[in-house]
Amino acid sequence: MNNYNFKMMSRLISIVVFFGLNSIHAVNPIITHIRSADPSAHVWADGKMWLYCSHDQNDATDYSSMDGYHVFSSSNLVNWTDHGEVLHSKDVSWGSAGWMWAPDCAYRNGTYYFYFPHKDKSGSWKTGVAKSTKPEGPFKDIGKPIDGAKGIDPACFIDDDGTAYLYMSDFGNPLVAKLKDNMSELAETPKKIVYGSTNFQEGVWMHKRNGVYYFSYTRWQSPDNGGLYATGDNPYGPFKYHGKFCPGPSGAQDHHSMVEYHGTWYYFYHVGNYNGGSGNRRNVCVDYLYYNQDGTLKMVKQTVEGVTTVQISNCIKTPALFSAYSIPFSGTINITNATAIDQIVVCDILGRIIRQQSGAGANYYSMRLKNDVSSGICLVKILSKDGGMKKVKVIK
Repeated sequence: MNNYNFKMMSRLISIVVFFGLNSIHAVNPIITHIRSADPSAHVWADGKMWLYCSHDQNDATDYSSMDGYHVFSSSNLVNWTDHGEVLHSKDVSWGSAGWMWAPDCAYRNGTYYFYFPHKDKSGSWKTGVAKSTKPEGPFKDIGKPIDGAKGIDPACFIDDDGTAYLYMSDFGNPLVAKLKDNMSELAETPKKIVYGSTNFQEGVWMHKRNGVYYFSYTRWQSPDNGGLYATGDNPYGPFKYHGKFCPGPSGAQDHHSMVEYHGTWYYFYHVGNYNGGSGNRRNVCVDYLYYNQDGTLKMVKQTVEGVTTVQISNCIKTPALFSAYSIPFSGTINITNATAIDQIVVCDILGRIIRQQSGAGANYYSMRLKNDVSSGICLVKILSKDGGMKKVKVIK
């Protein structure tokens, strides 16, 4: 048995073991039918996870041939739908062939804005923006790059107050600027980000958790091509440097995005060691992201097994999702602040309803779970009377 077949057999065994003992797992890489890289992960109003990725070519020896962005979606992080090519260099009148590097996407007022770095006809890097009314595209370029945007790897972050920011990787200098309401123009001159170090290179990402802003990036010239981060109390910084939070992926440099989905945080990235891959022929992966008690990031573990399936959306056919929790398959759930609860639904990992009760309309609610969940864990859905987003406290 050759080395590749042995690895594939090991992957198959891993799938069987995890399905039998606990639940279905994704297997990394999660996208294998084409080369995909630089995943930008977002959760939109439809409740799915969406990935906006660049596209490596199978015969690539450098990054010049990257072209034809693809979008993928999933409701369980195991089964992914490829929505096809959503934008190609031939669709960009001001651009050259190829050179379509790491993108990002944002949503505002019924429109999805797709940001992409691309060389113009003179060979200079610009940041383009294309629009669509659907998350899966296709996206139509607005006809010109964003004036004043610099470098590569644009990332759009929309804060809780609705202000949109565009982060840019200006070849060693991280920059940020507010976007105008049209999401296609800068509202100010880009500002240089102070982050407590001088090792920034590219791949900027911004996320927010518990009021803390996490500024992260990659340094491909570091010994292992890993990811680094800093934290602050506003989108501009200054940020406090914390150092490395993930190792370099096998066969490639780190380029990540981080997002919360149904109460769990995930780290998306790519590798270059799959089926003849390289640093120019990559495939997208996903693993868990964990935080320490003080809010700092734990070191990411990049695995072959990937993450456990998420199938919360199949528990009950209603859009009035209040919140969802994954808990052990036996024991008692005690819920406080429960006056807004209409229904409590318990499903197994495959989405089959095993328990369903009406809310008591009281401030405290308790449910005893039976030991009859074959998958090993339950998924608990709490549905509100008005579809609102008030939080409840679940004590396991």
